Amino acid sequence: MRIHPAGSLPIFIISLMVFVILFLLNRIFPQQTNFHYFLYFLAAVFLILVVRFFRRPERSIRENENLVYSAADGHVVAIEEVYEEEYFKEKRLQVSIFMSLFNAHVNWYSVSGKVKYNQHKKGNFYAAYLPKSSEENERNSLVVEDHKGREVMMRQIAGAAARRIVAKAKVGDEVRQGDEMGMIRFGSRVDHFLPMDASIMVKINQEVRARSRSSPDSQINQLPTKSPGSPQAQTPRMSVLVRVQAPDDSPVSDPFQRSWLPEYPHPGRRRS
Repeated sequence: MRIHPAGSLPIFIISLMVFVILFLLNRIFPQQTNFHYFLYFLAAVFLILVVRFFRRPERSIRENENLVYSAADGHVVAIEEVYEEEYFKEKRLQVSIFMSLFNAHVNWYSVSGKVKYNQHKKGNFYAAYLPKSSEENERNSLVVEDHKGREVMMRQIAGAAARRIVAKAKVGDEVRQGDEMGMIRFGSRVDHFLPMDASIMVKINQEVRARSRSSPDSQINQLPTKSPGSPQAQTPRMSVLVRVQAPDDSPVSDPFQRSWLPEYPHPGRRRS
């Protein structure tokens, strides 16, 4: 298991704090009791979880210009139509992935192409699974345009515990599908903004796995585009792919869904 470089300092600081607390505890209460052993056990489990949080999984990927992979591990918390006002300024389909503390928090590029937009915005730190976190939390929005002119936005969103977004790209950079995009520390979310002519094929609360080899039946989204000079013709569809761990990968009958999360009204959103 490899550790992400962004985790070196947090792991050191957290480990030092744990050891200082245990040292002071033993200085004040030197007599070893079951309570001491219980605290040692909790400290060990906590440090293991912290180290696992910053892991950088080694995975293979089959690049495909007509596929869009999930940028993050986690589970789907929103599939809906929204008005994206930061960059596109038009309606888009949004597919949101929530990363719990147990997921790897490294993010990867969903598509290959040129970075057209990369903007960090300060904001609040609501729980990342809440719908309003997409618009109100601290976030970093990145748009990649492929060689066919198709644009996909990936938005990293900091959560209640995640107070640091690490983003590597600069406008004008050429990026490859599956390469590392950055990471978000301690519980967060990634939103994907896709064209309106997409056909959603994933369900709310499905587990997804980024940067993995995916079979055709793991497609969650298809978006047809018109080829130049032929208004009726269509190029091969671009597809959002994820590694769905649920057995049923059939298309969703009504794609505009949200999970059990509380509802927050938002102009431009259409709900079923």
